[in-house]
Amino acid sequence: MILRRVPTPAPTTARVFLELLFAQAQRPVKVLRLGATTARAIGLTWPVAREGAEMLYQFRQPHSVDATAYRTAFGPGRDTS
Repeated sequence: MILRRVPTPAPTTARVFLELLFAQAQRPVKVLRLGATTARAIGLTWPVAREGAEMLYQFRQPHSVDATAYRTAFGPGRDTS
């Protein structure tokens, strides 16, 4: 799915974002991946995991934000953050 929006920085992944965040904190990165079944099982006792399990559909395909249409119509602009 490609979303066309106002100017944005280049796309990144959650892992890259976490690496930047942890580098600023001078800590090693620890990333865990939970599958849908595990998230649902944990969600039986932890409401946050239950909500997360309901949102997993958003991560089944890559998403990208493309500002080409905006930049073509209005020029380079400035990236939003």
